[in-house]
Amino acid sequence: AARARVMGIAQHAIASGSYGWVIAEGLCLIASTGTTTADTPQMTQASGRFQDWVTGTDGNDIAVGVHALDAEAVAGGTFTGKVSFL
Repeated sequence: AARARVMGIAQHAIASGSYGWVIAEGLCLIASTGTTTADTPQMTQASGRFQDWVTGTDGNDIAVGVHALDAEAVAGGTFTGKVSFL
């Protein structure tokens, strides 16, 4: 089955049918599942939040290009990440 490809990180809520700024490269705040370790590659979850990369995990959209710069242990909290999708 085809998987969605992450193209960037929205910096605010974007309503359906609307548009807004999406960070494709640089530093930004990223929503966490609560399992974010500093200096670690990240992957997406179905919730749209990110967590530490887990090798061999199936069913998740892998987000190559997101790297956590700090830690976050609270689900729904944010961490500073380096994004590079360009």
